Amino acid sequence: MAAGNRLAEYFPQGYEPTLTNYATYKPRNAHPMLEFSNTVDQSAMWSRPMPDFYDNGGALAYIFFGAELNAGIVDWDVCLERIGDQILDIDVDSFAAPQSANNCTVPAVSGKIHVVTIAFTDGAQMDGIQAGEAYRIKITRGATGETGGTAGKAQLLMMVLQETP
Repeated sequence: MAAGNRLAEYFPQGYEPTLTNYATYKPRNAHPMLEFSNTVDQSAMWSRPMPDFYDNGGALAYIFFGAELNAGIVDWDVCLERIGDQILDIDVDSFAAPQSANNCTVPAVSGKIHVVTIAFTDGAQMDGIQAGEAYRIKITRGATGETGGTAGKAQLLMMVLQETP
């Protein structure tokens, strides 16, 4: 991973399901995993405070994933939502436009983990999140848009958000 400061880690145990089409918790050999359908777009979210040391710049999301089957590709979208102090009406979602990692090759051996990166520039892609503010992050497997997608479910081990060095 790049040399920037680690901002947050997101694990299956602490995820927040979306209202509909949410990923499901399913351990794999005692490793906590989130499973994402191969036929429906599904998502998972986490809420966090942005660390005080964040310099209000860009970030990199590292997605650690595998799949039930060892063939095909997976498309991932990640987006951020600034909550802040009197910024967001939490009755309405207000995520920034998703940033994508498309055509991510599923590991050739079932059970192996692949790591892909999604870059966010500062400003709009980060939804204007400032140091110390609350925010949400959402990851979605875009199964309905995949061409040659894996016939099995994608499995998320973790995601890490790190400042762009």
